[in-house]
Amino acid sequence: MHAPVHAPVFAVPPGAAPSATQECAMVTAHELAGPAQRFVLPAGRDAILMPLGPSILSAFPGIAATRASLGTVLFIPAGTCISAGFEDRHSACLLLLDPELRGLVGEALAPCAVQVPGTAFLMHGAHPVRALVPLIRRFGAADGEPGAALALRALAELLLHEIALGHAAAHPVAAIRTDTRRLGRPPRAERIQPHHLAAIDSFIDRNIENVLRIDDLAAQVGLSRYHFLRCFKRATGSSPLQYVLARRVEHARQLLAQSEESIAAVAYAAGFSSQSHLNAMFKRHFGITPGAFVRAQRRPATAPEAVPALS
Repeated sequence: MHAPVHAPVFAVPPGAAPSATQECAMVTAHELAGPAQRFVLPAGRDAILMPLGPSILSAFPGIAATRASLGTVLFIPAGTCISAGFEDRHSACLLLLDPELRGLVGEALAPCAVQVPGTAFLMHGAHPVRALVPLIRRFGAADGEPGAALALRALAELLLHEIALGHAAAHPVAAIRTDTRRLGRPPRAERIQPHHLAAIDSFIDRNIENVLRIDDLAAQVGLSRYHFLRCFKRATGSSPLQYVLARRVEHARQLLAQSEESIAAVAYAAGFSSQSHLNAMFKRHFGITPGAFVRAQRRPATAPEAVPALS
């Protein structure tokens, strides 16, 4: 095993040391480059390393030398020594994080019974992360520009969420044990309970004709947007969009059955953008068009046959 050694905190060109603003920021971005070498993280800083091409990564303790490429993510908690080697002209993007951010993300993740790992963790094939790398490099290079620090922090939080979910998927037994120890009982299969769904249903019904945002639905159960999407799917089997759409269609069906409003008026009252949108969704759910449904509902009863008068 390798022991930590005194080496550069991160590889930067001469004269490109982090500024005073960067040093006190919660999240800063840097570039690693060059042949195989070892890096020691600054004291009290977590890190996320994302190679931009073929490379060899390791971390002490926890991660043996492993081939990596774009889409690989290495999470490195404070106090870890890392080694990185890059092929050809490739390099890596390095985020240095205040460990407080890990704690904040952990609090947000608590309802879903997953946590950011406390040891080095390597995740391959993290395709959603690949789309974030250009943004991280862009805002990392925009030190001092308005909004750059906030954007970099938001991206780091997204990465920590993905790392936590990836770690939970790779270590399901550990996640169950952690949840059992924290709650004193086995983890529940879902974190959105029936009374939460009732609150969401009530909110949807009260605002059925309006635009319904995922953030508004998440606020009804006290979850962030990110965790609400995952917990809601697990609890209902459908996405929030599909769920709201189904309630809109059912609301339209009730209006068509109980009122004399036109189909166009019902479409807007149920929150559809147009009558054609309602037509398509109504037929998908019920197998008939709204027009056919209305004709069946509003068809007058057949008049009884006349009974001849008795002479």
